Parts: sequence; C-alpha cells; structure tokens
Amino acid sequence: MHEFELIKKYFSKLSKKNKSALNLNDDVFFDKKKELVISIDTYNDKIHFIDFNKPDLVIKKIIRSSISDLICKGVQPKFYFISGSGNKKSFSNNNLLKISKSLKQEQKKYGIFLCGGDTTFSNKLSFSITSVGYSKDIIYRNKAKFNDTEKTQTTLTFRKFLFHISNMIHNNKPQFLFVHFRIPYFLPVFFMFVS
Repeated sequence: MHEFELIKKYFSKLSKKNKSALNLNDDVFFDKKKELVISIDTYNDKIHFIDFNKPDLVIKKIIRSSISDLICKGVQPKFYFISGSGNKKSFSNNNLLKISKSLKQEQKKYGIFLCGGDTTFSNKLSFSITSVGYSKDIIYRNKAKFNDTEKTQTTLTFRKFLFHISNMIHNNKPQFLFVHFRIPYFLPVFFMFVS
C-alpha cells in the first residue's frame, strides 16, 4: 500500500480535529499560533542507505535529508532529535566517534542543535530524526501555484535562483550541490542528487 493511501485509510481520521497536522499530507506539523514547525523521518539500512561502511557520511545524508523537510517549507531548522536502533557492530566505539564528529560538523554548518534522542538494540539498523524550527508561515505542498515566488531565507525569484546556481557552478563553488556519497547540499527550495 502506498504511503498516502495508508495514511488516508488508517490515520487521517485521528488528526481531523488537529488543524496543525495539515491533514497528514504536508510532511510537517505547523502550529501557526505558536509558529512551531516539526518534521520526523526514519531511515532504514539497505533501503535509505546502501550500507554502513561510512557511518559519518550516512549520518550527514540522514541529517540533511531530514532538515530538508523544513527548508523546503521556507523554515530554518533549529533543533533536532535523533534515535537509532542497531547492534554492537553498527554502534561500535569507532562508528559512534565518527557519527558524533559528523553531527558536530552538521550542527555547525546548518546552525542546528541536538536536543535529545533514544537508542535501542536491534539487528536492523535504523535512525529517526525529528527536526524542529519556527516560522510565521510555511510553503504549503498543496497550495503552491505556478507563478508563486517561493519563500526561502532569502526570497528568490526563479530567474535569480537559476542565476545563483549557475554562478556557483561556474565559480567551482558547489556548496549547494550534491557531492560524493549522495549527501544533499541544499538549494533554496530543493536539493539535487548526483551519483
């Protein structure tokens, strides 16, 4: 069953009285009154990442993919929670040091802060990330129109956006482009994947 069919059949009715849940079809929770935006994502070994041979790069992919839900809504991510399920091999001392170092780098790069999480033992490796940000408004998935100017931290028209990207590529500064190991580098509205 497709994700949207599953949500509609089993969970939509549970959120009908919660306007901030956005009918469970917009990737985020948005409480307009409190200006609170929350997103959660789960990543499974062999599904969302090929293997765990480079845990430092896997964690970067997971963090960036998770905070992109907020960024695509025009929201600056501020906090995140991380939960991991794994065994002694996946959560070895060496791997945990690499994960910790990568998280520190991502925090510095994107101005986000770790606020908590959980760990459990499992032979199936997986991570869940909850991303939190604040905004007076968001870009709604189902309300965007063709000629709308997308809201980002620095509002850009599509023409300016393309000019900005072409300049970065021309000047060999691909800080917003996707590089090795499929780690997303953010564009103002979306990100690209390059093998």
